Amino acid sequence: MNVCEPTGPSLSNADLAALNASCECVPLSRSMIDESIASQSRIDGIKEMLNERPHLFAGSAVFISTNEWQQMVQQMQAIEAITRLPAYQAHIVARTSAAMVAPPARQSANAGLLMGYDFHITNNGPRLIEVNTNAGGAFLANEMLNATQKVASICGSTPTFDPATVKASLIQMFIHEWQLAGRQGKPHTIAIVDRDPERQYLYPDMQLAAELLRESGIEVICVDPGALHLLGDRLAVSGTIIDMVYNRLTDFSLEHPEHQLLKQAYENDQVVLSPAPMHHALFADKRNLAIFRNQQLLTAMGARPIDVETLQQLPHTRNVTPDLVEQMWQQRRNLFFKPSAGYGGRAAY
Repeated sequence: MNVCEPTGPSLSNADLAALNASCECVPLSRSMIDESIASQSRIDGIKEMLNERPHLFAGSAVFISTNEWQQMVQQMQAIEAITRLPAYQAHIVARTSAAMVAPPARQSANAGLLMGYDFHITNNGPRLIEVNTNAGGAFLANEMLNATQKVASICGSTPTFDPATVKASLIQMFIHEWQLAGRQGKPHTIAIVDRDPERQYLYPDMQLAAELLRESGIEVICVDPGALHLLGDRLAVSGTIIDMVYNRLTDFSLEHPEHQLLKQAYENDQVVLSPAPMHHALFADKRNLAIFRNQQLLTAMGARPIDVETLQQLPHTRNVTPDLVEQMWQQRRNLFFKPSAGYGGRAAY
C-alpha cells in the first residue's frame, strides 16, 4: 500500500493527479463509518442493514483542486441556466410530449430534490458524465462526513464543516421544495416512495433521511407505490394523509400501471412530488447532454455566451440515429453508449 504524506492545502493539479493515481490511503475504515452511524442512530437494525451492503462507500478518497471544484460548479450553474430557457423547455416538451407528465401550475417552479451531477476527474479537468434526478446517498454521505469529524485523515486535517449546518441544509431543501409548490410552513407527512423499499440497496439512506426529517417534526413513511390510495381528494397510506412524496422511483415518466395513482395525484396537485417527471426530462434524460454540448443550438435558444462556452467542457455527445449506425459501429471500441432513460449503469456499454 502506498502512503501519501500530508502536504498542506496548496497541492498543485499534478500533485492531486499523482495522489489519485497512487494513493490508497483511507481517511477512516468502513467499520468506523458503520460504528459512527449505529452510535448516532436510533433506527432498528441499522448496523445489520449496513453489513448487508458492503459497497455503500468507496474504499479510497478522490482528491480535487479548488480549480476543479470551481469548474464543476460553473458547469452545474450553466446547465441550471440552460434548463430555465423557454426555448429549451419548449424543445424538451416537444421531444417528450408522448410521455410527458405536465406539472400542475403550482409545482412548475419546483427545483427537484437532491439533484446529482456525476463527474469523472481527468487530466484535462472534471468531465460531467450524467445528471441524476433521483440521486440517492446524500444522507449516507452526511453520516460519513460526521464520522470523519472523529478521525483525522492521514492525507489531511480533520474537516472543519459544521455537521449541524449540513443537517439543517438537508432539512431545509425539503421545506424549500414544499414552499416552491405554493404551500406554507412545512409538510406534516412525507412519503419516501420506491418499489419494495426494504429490498433497495440504498434503503439505509432512506431510513437515515426519514430519521433526520422526523427530528425536524416531519412524519415520514417509506412505502411501495402499491400501498398508496386516495382518501377523499388526498393521497394517503393506511389512512394517513401524505403531503409530499420524495420520489425514488426509476420509472421517471410514471408509466408503470402501479404508478398511475401517484401520477394522477401529482397532475391534480393533490400531493407535492419531487423529483418529478419534468425534472428528469429537463435534466437527466441522457439526450440532453448532446444539447448542452451543441453551441449552435444553445445560441439559437438564447443561452448566454458564457454558459455556451462553459458547457464545451462536457464530453462530446451524440444521439445514436440511423444515419450514424455504420460510423458508430466502426468506432464502437472508443465510444460509450447509454440509454436515454437509464440508471445504475443498466444497458450501458
